[in-house]
Amino acid sequence: MLDRGAEVLLWDSLNRIECPVLILRGGPSDSLLTTERAEMYRQDLKNVEIIVFEESGHELWKPDYNRFISTIQGFLQQLDSQDASLRVNAP
Repeated sequence: MLDRGAEVLLWDSLNRIECPVLILRGGPSDSLLTTERAEMYRQDLKNVEIIVFEESGHELWKPDYNRFISTIQGFLQQLDSQDASLRVNAP
């Protein structure tokens, strides 16, 4: 039985992810996702975009909630556009 509080490391499985991935992280040195860990994602994921919110800590929506939401919306719209072009160009 898995302990609900146990840390499960999935680094070795990241290279199996095929879909685009957006990673958001805070800029301060005490942010939960460090620069080094973010680079590990970049190395192992095939299609990853990492965006750093320099002014934000763990709560990425602070101090600029609109930037946080528009960043996610932009990523999703980009995916939607790519999907639409694939459907148009499909045989």
